[in-house]
Amino acid sequence: MSRQFFKNAALLAATEVVVKLKPLIAIPLLTRHFGALNYGVWSQMSVMVTLMPLIILLGTDGAIIRYMPGTSVDAQKRFFSAWMVSLSVFTICVCIGIVLFKGEISLLCWGETGEYEKFIPILAAAILAGIELSALKTWFRVHNDAKTISAFTILQATLGLVTILIILIKNEAVYQLVIYNIFADFLGIVWLVLKITRKWGWSMPDFSSISVYLRFGLPVIPHGLAVWGLNYMDRFFLVKYSTMAEIGIYSVSYSIGFAIIQIFVQPVWAMYPNTASGLYNQEKHAELQRLFERSVSLILVTAVPSIIILYITGERILAIFTTREFIKGGPVIAVIAAGYLFHILGLYYEISLWLINKQFWSSFSVVMACVVNYFANILLIPRYSIIGAAIATAVAFCAQMIISLSLAACFTNIKTNFIFLAKIVVISIIMGLAIRGVSMIVANSGLVSLLMIVMSGVVCSGILFWIFNVVDFKKAIYNLRRHILADKCL
Repeated sequence: MSRQFFKNAALLAATEVVVKLKPLIAIPLLTRHFGALNYGVWSQMSVMVTLMPLIILLGTDGAIIRYMPGTSVDAQKRFFSAWMVSLSVFTICVCIGIVLFKGEISLLCWGETGEYEKFIPILAAAILAGIELSALKTWFRVHNDAKTISAFTILQATLGLVTILIILIKNEAVYQLVIYNIFADFLGIVWLVLKITRKWGWSMPDFSSISVYLRFGLPVIPHGLAVWGLNYMDRFFLVKYSTMAEIGIYSVSYSIGFAIIQIFVQPVWAMYPNTASGLYNQEKHAELQRLFERSVSLILVTAVPSIIILYITGERILAIFTTREFIKGGPVIAVIAAGYLFHILGLYYEISLWLINKQFWSSFSVVMACVVNYFANILLIPRYSIIGAAIATAVAFCAQMIISLSLAACFTNIKTNFIFLAKIVVISIIMGLAIRGVSMIVANSGLVSLLMIVMSGVVCSGILFWIFNVVDFKKAIYNLRRHILADKCL
């Protein structure tokens, strides 16, 4: 199972690299077409569409991942059908409420009503499409179907780029872009439904499972609300203390930092919850500990040096992919990337709490982090604007990680290798000092100079990993060859 986990992670890693090319293509096009102001308007809608599922799902998606692996396919189909029906009805009710209170929602998102109210109905439709997509993808996560998840993710990214090209060709505005994206999402929903129908089929819903999922998920509701606050609270303060143009600048830098860090953490993390659940349900605790150590180590080895590189190259990245008005957001990229690394590491410890049905404590850690974020935003945003917002987000996610780690140490047997973590941090700092010198030598702008700095960081990190004996390259190459040869023999 551990081997299959890392094969799936490798497939998802390749997918993430391809998919994360989307923002690198889309951001230059959108920033030049919309400008900072309209990009800010669009990004506020995107944030709502991304974060509303955390509230609407009521934690039941976590229950699906927790309880379905290892059960019969027939039972899975009955319970999943019931979950989909219940979730769809609830989502439609929430979306109707959003439309009815369009004035309040407009004021919340953009700081004013009037012209922005026209976005609310399509915002509700986008939220409905996002919920359905998230629910359907959960089925494939339960079945460890990384190929379908990868194919669909690439399809989504491709359709997203097509909608942007249509907007540019027809010289249309933000409103039309959102409508085209909704249409693309519903095409994805149809594709996933047909995929499930052809391979597994559907069964009559068995609603007896819903109470079990709600009992598991209800303690996680504060978790979902707090995660929403962690991701979106800074936008509330920026709406009050900054301009929509600054929110646009912040959103671009936020998107780049998030996209890059996702390349390193999401492929490894995506298959961890259900794989860990399967190992725990089979009482394979030693293998679960090995999976935890290897997956977290892989994330740290790739992500921490990358964050240092992003800090040094942030303004260069924005100079290449956006216009001059966005460059001030350079430092935000690395800070947001660091924040989401803290977040993913915290989730690893939260999963260990979920496995022993102590999901309340994972909610507690996120709620406390949300409180930290609130006060950090109060202190930092009025004085430092978008940089303050980024720092507040990173500090809050760091608090979440520390609290989750402490709780996991109290209630579970998961062990953390702090010496390995210290080595990675030291290596990354040394590497950062080295490439800082390189950045002072090469030209201040241009893709070639950026690539030179990045490659020097990669080479320097590899040498330092070898010197400090962090990565056994001979063993890694041997295992890679063995897996390739084994696959050829199948």
